[in-house]
Amino acid sequence: MTHPSGGEYETLLRVVKQRAKMTSMPMKKMDKTPSAALWSTAYDFYQAALLVVKSEPRWLRYQMVDYYLICHSIESALKGFLRGKGYTIPKLVKIGHDLEKALKHARAEGIEAHHQFSKDFLNDLAIANFSYKNKDFEYLLAGVVRLPKTPEVLLNGAGMLVASLQKFCIDKIHEHDGKESAHDPK
Repeated sequence: MTHPSGGEYETLLRVVKQRAKMTSMPMKKMDKTPSAALWSTAYDFYQAALLVVKSEPRWLRYQMVDYYLICHSIESALKGFLRGKGYTIPKLVKIGHDLEKALKHARAEGIEAHHQFSKDFLNDLAIANFSYKNKDFEYLLAGVVRLPKTPEVLLNGAGMLVASLQKFCIDKIHEHDGKESAHDPK
């Protein structure tokens, strides 16, 4: 996957510039976490995962980094979709880092109109999710962690998911502007 195509990139850039120049809408009413920002995070984590996974073999390969980057990309993409569907920040926070829970919510909201998940991807996601949601990929732990055979299925699936959701998440960038859901009412 490459950077967004010329027209899509220009649209995203235009929207970001418009948002930056907005003076008529109070900051409290402007969405601080739009779907496009979550999508952009998913894209960046996917690109980072590509670099790490495809890098030259090292003497000691700690694959937790590979899986963390891939899973974080998937989480951000799913949450970008949910944000575009109207989910509030507190509702997204309640999902936590549980990829299967995020996927369940996304399926209920119709994600499969934008992206079809392969059986292999779903199987590897279930295996990786146990460690990801418990933050095992973020901390060096002694012991055995169950992982998929290779990171490639999740990596390729993450790339396809991010690509599939790009237009939707960018188009929904203003979904929460001017609404109470634009900020986290604490």
